[in-house]
Amino acid sequence: MYTAGILIWLPQRLLPVGTIAIGGVSLLLGVYGLFGVLLPAFAPPATADPALLTNGASDPTVDFGELMLASWELEPAPVLYWRADVAPSQDWRRVIRVTAADGTLVWEGRGSPGGGRWNTELWPAGAVVRDPLRIGWPDWAGPGEYRIEIGLAPFGGDLVVPARADGATPADGPYLFVGTVTR
Repeated sequence: MYTAGILIWLPQRLLPVGTIAIGGVSLLLGVYGLFGVLLPAFAPPATADPALLTNGASDPTVDFGELMLASWELEPAPVLYWRADVAPSQDWRRVIRVTAADGTLVWEGRGSPGGGRWNTELWPAGAVVRDPLRIGWPDWAGPGEYRIEIGLAPFGGDLVVPARADGATPADGPYLFVGTVTR
């Protein structure tokens, strides 16, 4: 229908050329859509260089089992760095919680490490993935200092209690306090 509607404007002698031109342009747009838009949008995120990781809080790496929280930055915007020493066997979801000083939950967000662009069960052993976070501040949250807590759970499962490199578990249960952000 689309091609017929465009071809109706052409003189009868140019219909074969117009048909080939419309087909060629459609083919080029389809190839561009696939290789120029879809594949880049769904490509795995670039892995981070493990040598560049520095832990903002100078704490040891936090072990969640198959994934480790290798490092993080909180300012100017929160970024987590996840490391898989072995290839994960399942898809994991990270949980970020923002709480006020009195413990009130301000915001909670769940998602795949790396922004959901690369399921964790596809990560190879040794992968280090940068995970930028976007906090959805509610309108009622005023300026101040807020706590950032991180948790990790298998897709559809319960949160895993993390352990630091020294074997200690956090006092916050399945959530790890990584620092504060100022709004």
